[in-house]
Amino acid sequence: MTTENLWGELEPVDFAQPVMILRQQATKLGELTKNILKGDVRLIQAGGPTVGYALEVLAPAVGGYRHRVLAIQYALLAPYPLEIMGEGNRLPVQCETEEDFIQNLPSILQSGAVQKPIGILLTLSQQALQPADAVPKAGTGP
Repeated sequence: MTTENLWGELEPVDFAQPVMILRQQATKLGELTKNILKGDVRLIQAGGPTVGYALEVLAPAVGGYRHRVLAIQYALLAPYPLEIMGEGNRLPVQCETEEDFIQNLPSILQSGAVQKPIGILLTLSQQALQPADAVPKAGTGP
């Protein structure tokens, strides 16, 4: 019986998993809002040849409310092409390469369907974080 290495040299393949790009954007959302809102990337599909992840906005000051911004799906061992399903977009966007993925993300993240709910969550969170005596009562404003 042989105990010698029959595998040869095993080397990791250098590439950025699409989920890492989403995690970077999740971190950036926290920085942009001074961590009033947080980005979170969650695994939503696993156990087969494909994986799926969702990019969500978390509003801790509003009871931990979560709002899904987009989801991606791709083959675990061959991440491109991948599919982006943006909230508010009817059709998925097919990205053939990492560059294509990065080029398509701004059109989704900067769309009204994404920006408006984030703006509302930011306002609600800021209001929730104000001291009770700083919030004007109905009928007492200028």
